[in-house]
Amino acid sequence: LTDLCIQCMNIGYNKVYNVTREDLLTETGKQLNSLGKKKEVEDNPDEKKVWEYKLNKDDSNIFGPFSTIEMSDWQEQGFFTLENQVFLRRVGGPVFRPSGRIEFK
Repeated sequence: LTDLCIQCMNIGYNKVYNVTREDLLTETGKQLNSLGKKKEVEDNPDEKKVWEYKLNKDDSNIFGPFSTIEMSDWQEQGFFTLENQVFLRRVGGPVFRPSGRIEFK
């Protein structure tokens, strides 16, 4: 948890200790590209932006698109776990699924 807070602060989100999980995901959703490993899109087909998410099933705000590598990195860092679920789908897909049930690797 401390590492996640430090990473949020490193991307300029300094209110991390004063917001709810939902607010944190909403506020940082636009900045999540700064987290995880940096790789060149042209060199790795897994870097194509193929995932999007929303905070809950009925939410109209959709964040993304993000690559499989980005999503896997964030899941390893504690985002999108069974305890901290969001709803994910492939870009343009018909159904959002709970993030705790998706394996990115």
